[in-house]
Amino acid sequence: SAEYKSALPDTYTKYLARELMKQLRDNWRAGDINMQVAKSTIRVPLLKLVDFTKSDSAEEARKMKEKAAAKKSEDVDDTEDVEKEEEGVVYSSVSSIHRRMEV
Repeated sequence: SAEYKSALPDTYTKYLARELMKQLRDNWRAGDINMQVAKSTIRVPLLKLVDFTKSDSAEEARKMKEKAAAKKSEDVDDTEDVEKEEEGVVYSSVSSIHRRMEV
């Protein structure tokens, strides 16, 4: 499902976060913003995005994604079983009608 896929930042998201951190660093070196405030507020979530694959949250999100995929495959298997049962019912109905027609 989409919610599990969007929980993992892709490489482009990480690239953008790194680029934003570079701009942030350039701005505090130029004196446009306060370095301590930037490091304690803006930079923290950007670092979390970049380092996401190293964290426990990444592992948990990956497990949730695998569970969702397994559940989806189980649903597909159940659907296939139902379709086979329906085919069997149709075949037996047709077979019994055919026998009645022969008699």
